[in-house]
Amino acid sequence: MRCRHYSLAASHNTARKEDLDAILTTLSSRFLNVRRALTRLSVDYLVFNRSKAVQIYLPIMNDMEV
Repeated sequence: MRCRHYSLAASHNTARKEDLDAILTTLSSRFLNVRRALTRLSVDYLVFNRSKAVQIYLPIMNDMEV
């Protein structure tokens, strides 16, 4: 029972995170200030979790026009 509960919670959290990533990507493509904020966040995040940050934020940073 516990295992199933944790599995459902994990999949729900993953779905919410994917939704947030999609929203941030959309906003960053439209607003320069959001792009800059994401760049700063991604640099901080790289220190703690490099592989995940690269996967999430590097494509956003590559698409930016600085």
